[in-house]
Amino acid sequence: MTSADASGQGILLPRLTDPPNIDTLYSLLNSIISKTVLTFASASARNATLTSPVEGQMAWLQDTNVLTQYTGSAWVNILPGGVWTAYTPTWTATTTSPSPGAGSITGKYIEYGQEVHAMIQVVLGAGFSMGSGIWRWSLPTAMTGTWVGGTLSLSRPVGQDLSGVLMSGATSTTVQAIAPGGAGNWVNTTIPTPANGDTLTLYAAYHKA
Repeated sequence: MTSADASGQGILLPRLTDPPNIDTLYSLLNSIISKTVLTFASASARNATLTSPVEGQMAWLQDTNVLTQYTGSAWVNILPGGVWTAYTPTWTATTTSPSPGAGSITGKYIEYGQEVHAMIQVVLGAGFSMGSGIWRWSLPTAMTGTWVGGTLSLSRPVGQDLSGVLMSGATSTTVQAIAPGGAGNWVNTTIPTPANGDTLTLYAAYHKA
């Protein structure tokens, strides 16, 4: 097998004059398989098998239905269509951290390569407190620098809804918001008197570190 493939992938092609050799055939098949889209049950199964991946190698993950590619330093998701992953955000403030009381704080995110989309929902319940200072929410992964785009909305069963613009927090792992009209950072005093059942919804998009 002395003829390389025309596509320049380094795969040797058999010739009619080649003598039978099972080891050579094995090497040929193995080199072809390594350049296809491989299938694994999960990222951990992929990493356990491909201990020395090469740049450009691709693998499909069955548990999340995501196509991944090795960049030379890390595996990244390259095909939309994966599933959202749940995470538990923290809700803090610069002076006193707020609390949803009997309500809830939930989050989920999805990654497309180095791009991350995250959603956070805070439902206020009995015994909630607004804290004091600038509100901040934690992201599922750190971002490159401290730049993030997105929105924050307050929906309520009765009364006025409210929306704001999401911005980066003081670190690469948190976000905060600007009050309507851009009048400074969103602090608890800029929000109409809250009530049980009010829901804060955040959407953030950023480049993963």
